[in-house]
Amino acid sequence: MIYSIFSDDDQRSSASSGNDSSSSASSGDDRSSSSDDYPKLPVILPDLPNDIVSDILKLLPVKSLLRFRSVCHSLRDTVDDPSFVALHLSHSAHWHLAFLSWGDTPGTSCFLFAGQSFSPSHATYLFRRTSTALRFVDSRDGLICVTRVSRGESYGKSFEMWNLFTKRGKVIPRSGPEREFTSGGTCRIVVGFAFDASKKDYKIVRILHDPIDDNRCLGEIFSLYTESWTRLDCEVPSLIGSRPAVFLKGNLHWFVSKDDDLQMDRKNGSIIWFDVANEVFDEMPLSQELKDRVSVDREVILSVLNELLTVCTLRWEEPYGQPQPQSICSVWIMGEYGVPNSWTKKYTLRYGRQVSRLHGFTRNGELLMDLDKEERASWNPIVEYFEFVHLARISRNGRFRRLLSYSK
Repeated sequence: MIYSIFSDDDQRSSASSGNDSSSSASSGDDRSSSSDDYPKLPVILPDLPNDIVSDILKLLPVKSLLRFRSVCHSLRDTVDDPSFVALHLSHSAHWHLAFLSWGDTPGTSCFLFAGQSFSPSHATYLFRRTSTALRFVDSRDGLICVTRVSRGESYGKSFEMWNLFTKRGKVIPRSGPEREFTSGGTCRIVVGFAFDASKKDYKIVRILHDPIDDNRCLGEIFSLYTESWTRLDCEVPSLIGSRPAVFLKGNLHWFVSKDDDLQMDRKNGSIIWFDVANEVFDEMPLSQELKDRVSVDREVILSVLNELLTVCTLRWEEPYGQPQPQSICSVWIMGEYGVPNSWTKKYTLRYGRQVSRLHGFTRNGELLMDLDKEERASWNPIVEYFEFVHLARISRNGRFRRLLSYSK
């Protein structure tokens, strides 16, 4: 399924939807054949059980799978099956990190780094937008979702999806209710990107807050299968924040906090999650110890580490006699999903420089961060070692927004 998303027709549709939305970094060799371009001559294939065919195909690179889709209907159905996609992704030995930058010239560029390396020699140029700034929302199985941010386009109003295997993209249509809801001014928007396993569909979830009354919200969900937005019928909570949701176990998760009415220097934090299949919201409480920690820390983000829901906190301290603040990052994991008392602290990092932003984890568990608002680095907690990300040759003024892993 994911390997065949965005056909030639989709690409032409994207080109007609915006000025630069048809840009593609793929060469001619990256193009996949149409699923209907089957050979004119008879093709004799051995009569093998489906599980044997899947075991063979799972070892092939994506380019070969795209070619196999044009051989016959049975192979196309196998390659497009979500269960096979999951099997193929789990056996892939190649993982990449995506880096989104802007600042050198107007627009945004996206690069991919092979494996866990941040070396410029391992970077591959994916695409560029000459007139639009982009931010990552998230990625699922090699399908990446970005939101456009430019003059007249606030965060979360316009979206694009890119298939990192075929290197083709698609502009997501705007919704009617969203236009009406935001007609009174700029509203706050939170978003999430998910895969609905029950319907085998990729979805964008968006919550819009009224420009005048933040407690008045509109929830919408976009289906890639139907290519349409629908309004959520459930009660939609107020989620004020800028971080995209974290997807785990079929649910989207947002960390939310509100000022304590009694102690203005403290915040009350919790996790709001959305069941993508059943389209309902609920709250996931924190343990008391974690609640006390997030109530005073400067920054709190949700992430996933080793398939466990994770909370990362960041605060600054000013040790006496030190020229600059010390950064303290704490990592908490939820050992048993949905059980508040299963939150435990995994480790704490103390660093004598200013950590200005946290970005989550790489596939091998390294913590990604910005230092002094300029440098990017990853922290390996096992060997307690920083690797600094030298990206000057790629983007002198590039910004480290978010890194996403995918198989190829």
